Amino acid sequence: MSSESEPKEFLVNQDEDSNCAIELDVDINYRPLKNHFRLYSRFDTSVGECEYEYRIEGTSVLVQLLQDKNRDPGEPEYWDVRDGVVQELAIREREEKRGEARIRALVQSVQEKIEQLKKQTEWTRLLVTAWNGFPYFVLACNLPPSDARRYFRQELERLMQGEKVFIEAAAKLGYEPREAGKYHPKGHRTLQLINGREEPSEEQSKSADLPGVLASVGLTLEEFNCGPNLISQLHELLGDKAQIGVPGERVVEKTNASIGSNIEHPTAKKLMVVFVLVLLVGIVLSSIGLNGSHWLVGIGTLGFLVSAWKASRKTAPDVSKGEETGSKATPLVMKGMSWLTVTVLMAGYYAFALMLMWNWFVAESLHLPELSFVQALGLIWTISLLRGIPDESSPVSTKRWDLLFSVLDYCVPENKIETVREIIKEKTEGVWAELVGLVFGQAVGITLTLGLGWTHTFFM
Repeated sequence: MSSESEPKEFLVNQDEDSNCAIELDVDINYRPLKNHFRLYSRFDTSVGECEYEYRIEGTSVLVQLLQDKNRDPGEPEYWDVRDGVVQELAIREREEKRGEARIRALVQSVQEKIEQLKKQTEWTRLLVTAWNGFPYFVLACNLPPSDARRYFRQELERLMQGEKVFIEAAAKLGYEPREAGKYHPKGHRTLQLINGREEPSEEQSKSADLPGVLASVGLTLEEFNCGPNLISQLHELLGDKAQIGVPGERVVEKTNASIGSNIEHPTAKKLMVVFVLVLLVGIVLSSIGLNGSHWLVGIGTLGFLVSAWKASRKTAPDVSKGEETGSKATPLVMKGMSWLTVTVLMAGYYAFALMLMWNWFVAESLHLPELSFVQALGLIWTISLLRGIPDESSPVSTKRWDLLFSVLDYCVPENKIETVREIIKEKTEGVWAELVGLVFGQAVGITLTLGLGWTHTFFM
């Protein structure tokens, strides 16, 4: 159970594209306010902040929306709800400014949004599935510990016993529970046909009456689908076992285990360190003019790039061994730092190749002085500065424009938000693999060029 001294913060979900967190007993401006909570949500570059009031009746949590503030790119901050009142006039005026064509397409959706907001400003009972088990967290922070634990044990028994009976009934029809997929919250599941089984007939489905089975065990379909998250949340609140890195976790119980290196391949990680040391030694020796030191630079750079490519081919964490996935925010930062490092090292490898090719073919032919590694690196940086504009054909630029047009194509109908999310995820998930492949391909191409050049100088 949560003590008064603990920060009352609840993490609903977090990934590279979105995150949602709730802070209990504060208002929208973080000021302490009993029986209120602040909800922060972000999807891509759009941010929403809400304030709700809550009350507890027995083991039910009721809420009403008081404030709803939003920030979208290219638009001023706006409010949909203030002090429990839906800003209907402002919502309609904002839509009118976006264009008459948009309004004609969205007139029904705008009205539906207003009606939905009005319902949220009234007292509404939260289902236990709301915000990945948030009602359980509220009860843990407000009920006497003994009452909360008794209720959580009852809920745990209801969910586990109910899902067992339902899964057995579904198996007779040829269905089994599976992860719902990447477009659903982590831990969300659905019933899918067992491989090799045929779809049951309409008569068989009616006879099995799966909805009736759910009702008989006191479960809803949404509770079954969210069952892993709810059960995990209850175990955590009861202290039965650690549940870190799953939706519905309490932020205050997170450890630093998820903060660290994003490299999963231990051998590749060690080799990266070794090749960086070789590269540094080569640079130092090259700066003092020692013959042959440029080979250390080349070997160190190429070795690091190959090791980094190997390290990027991560395996999924082994849940059975207690491995944790942790927050996605840290891997995103690590990816950015890794890309910066690889970019710098690729510049070094380009300089190494330029130095060798210049000294092999240009210096002697045109009677020009030979280049050192540092001079070649400086020349490449100078050329890069003169170019100034990044390559618009790069995967980053391509993905950026793909994302922009995907959003433009689907920004009109409000009911297409899920489609937008799916498209954005499809287009962003592969960008890092494409970047790594691009860099690795460039490194291989440079290496082949150096090999041909060395062969030519060797036989000449």
